[in-house]
Amino acid sequence: MIILGITAFQHDSAACVLVDGKLKAAAEEERFSRKKHDGGFPYGAINYCLKEVGATINDVAWVAFCINPWLNLHRKIFHLVKYFPRTLAFCKDQADYSGGIPSMMVAKSYLKRVPGYDPQQARFKFQFVEHHLAHAYGCYTISPFDDAAILSADGIGEWTTTFLASGRGNEIKRLKETFFPYSLGAFYTTLTTYLGFKRNSDEYKVMGLSSYGKTDEYYKEFKRVVRLLPEGEYEMDMSFFNYQYGEIPYYSDKFLLTFGDDRKHDQEVTERHAEVALGGQRRLEDAIIHMANYLQKVTGSKNICMNGGVALNCVANGKLMMQSNYKEAYIQPAAYDAGAAVGAAFYIHNGLLGAKRDFVMDHAFWGPEYSKSEVEAFLKLAKVPYKEVKDPAKEAAARLAKGRIVGWFQGRMEFGPRALGKRSILADPRDPDMKDIVNELVKHRESFRPFAPSVLAEKVSEYFDFSYPSPFMLLVYNVLPEKRDIIPSVTHVDGTGRVHSVEKDMDPLYYRLISEFEKLTGVPVVMNTSFNIKEEPIVCTPKDALRCFYTTGLDDLIISDFLLTKPSRGRGE
Repeated sequence: MIILGITAFQHDSAACVLVDGKLKAAAEEERFSRKKHDGGFPYGAINYCLKEVGATINDVAWVAFCINPWLNLHRKIFHLVKYFPRTLAFCKDQADYSGGIPSMMVAKSYLKRVPGYDPQQARFKFQFVEHHLAHAYGCYTISPFDDAAILSADGIGEWTTTFLASGRGNEIKRLKETFFPYSLGAFYTTLTTYLGFKRNSDEYKVMGLSSYGKTDEYYKEFKRVVRLLPEGEYEMDMSFFNYQYGEIPYYSDKFLLTFGDDRKHDQEVTERHAEVALGGQRRLEDAIIHMANYLQKVTGSKNICMNGGVALNCVANGKLMMQSNYKEAYIQPAAYDAGAAVGAAFYIHNGLLGAKRDFVMDHAFWGPEYSKSEVEAFLKLAKVPYKEVKDPAKEAAARLAKGRIVGWFQGRMEFGPRALGKRSILADPRDPDMKDIVNELVKHRESFRPFAPSVLAEKVSEYFDFSYPSPFMLLVYNVLPEKRDIIPSVTHVDGTGRVHSVEKDMDPLYYRLISEFEKLTGVPVVMNTSFNIKEEPIVCTPKDALRCFYTTGLDDLIISDFLLTKPSRGRGE
């Protein structure tokens, strides 16, 4: 039986396919449309997923849509009427998201435009799935745990913004919900826009910027903005915000009076901006740990599963693991809305149909891949110089050790926002200038943005103060003081690193690349960032990779078994 899961009409549209309860393919629409955070109907992702399993839309038994636009509709209407005419801004906001709720309501009709659709043959059942229930199924049922506390937090689902639950066997039990306008996701998005970054896109920049903050000055003020209540609950002082009306800016005059003038996107990032980012980041961490501790108290579980856009906050996740009593954690690699497509599909399989849980999503490699012959055919067509190499991992390691910056394109593309060794840009973490070089010449992005260390899983404890596995690059740990001068380009300004632990069984080729680099340098770590430039999605195809290679400061591209190279530009051949 084939189940198609879909996310659309908000941001980060995506699709996935399950066959007999096993995930077979998943991808974000942006990788095919080349439109960052594409929120349109995911025709490209659907076509890929169905092609991957040799099926058409006519072979699908169920289509699961990861939000139910009819749920809590009365609350939405009441809210619009209560605050009219200010809430007219919501209408424009919905239009900005490729149709929003009106398009969601008729989402089934969009499937008729999927190539190959035949009204005589298509017999799929269409199911709207409650958004945070999709997030819950999208982390718990695909985790390795028999029981777990479940925490889902994002901007807003149908009206729920935070969802606390327990999982045992096939059952997910709803424990507590927080409703709009109180929203940790909207709070952090407000902070993002106040600091001059894009909403629902650049929240990770705030997380990176917060590391440059040094004082508690604004943290004390944010305690007034987000107040923690007993029994894992929280509330917000809405006088600081405008987002509840759909108005831009999301922050009110009171926010400006408290935290100072907002930053325009083209203005310099100052020390004050970093201090505000730190205060907001710390308050988000407080709230997450507060809810997680409550969940452990009521569930008694030592396992926690997290999902929703807030779960992509690696700094908060790392502190949760270090400061709580949880022994194990599972966070879906595509924890934002894209991953809700997976949760919606598993809601059908495990929830609605009651099938036994028998699948664990232990890697993120669910996107397209290209064979050696396909890659070479494209390189010949493009008429670019290249050569075949016998050992791509060894070749890449040697070039990295000489200080060259390498584009690495291998196997199936990652699902989620993190490059995990399939569509990555790699560099030498020992060079203290490498962070600035890659940010300026390759990524074309802000200088304060950090890069991740990809480290052999068994060597994590030799370089970091916490060794819990982080295969999806969703946990931040402290770099050991004695190692900070050894890997300076992946050590953030506050002495931390966003760890990507690489296991041999999960990705043998990338593991061997890092092992070869260790043989040459004594360091089992490489600098890893996503294979893209600012404002563009991660590369998907060989064509995308070639374009990025020739329009940036990359020195080399290793794609499948083929090497493309440029003159040294001062770095070793």
